[in-house]
Amino acid sequence: DELYPLSSQFYICLALWMTIFCASSFTTFNVLPRLPQSVRTRMVTVPFNSLVFSFFFAISVAITPLYLYSILKIVSQFGTEDMISNIRIFAVHGNESFGYLSLSYVLNQALFIMALWRYPRIPLWKLLTVYCMAFMNAFAIMEKGMLFYIIIVTLFVAYEKRLLRMRSIMLSLAAIVVLFFALNLSRAAEESYAEETTLVDFFVMYVLSPPVAFGKVV
Repeated sequence: DELYPLSSQFYICLALWMTIFCASSFTTFNVLPRLPQSVRTRMVTVPFNSLVFSFFFAISVAITPLYLYSILKIVSQFGTEDMISNIRIFAVHGNESFGYLSLSYVLNQALFIMALWRYPRIPLWKLLTVYCMAFMNAFAIMEKGMLFYIIIVTLFVAYEKRLLRMRSIMLSLAAIVVLFFALNLSRAAEESYAEETTLVDFFVMYVLSPPVAFGKVV
């Protein structure tokens, strides 16, 4: 009841997008020639350059803590009572620029998926360090996107390496919903929000609000 009704714009755009997307997908899949087996094999086994990885790893270790420190230094000026909420408010509404330090976010995403996929060729201490850097980024802007990325990539790689079954993945996804709900409550400065919001409200809002937001975009 708290959401605006969906406009016709959403339904029209969804129908257009699905029609064009499906038609182009089926057409290109059936018309274009298939890749030779040798090319497909090379695509799967992309060469890994440990020197390049170590270079960007060193950059990440240097700039990620600085990025987190710069944000905490500013947010702490407003007090420590609602620091988690203030971090998120600053990430959304703050206009300060951190320059190249902000690149640590996407850099750690790339390092994370490569380190996890290439383990144990990449040492365990490096993998754990990349995990820490990614969590630092998630905390620095108090965003669930990085946490979601970490969990989904970990589940996918573990499934591909036959370390997890589909049942374990489904249970993990359910745990993610509960985790994100708890994170939302921790970010809420108003006590009334934490008392009134239920897990069902949280889940429904995240599922239904994107189409509504799409109709409000100018």
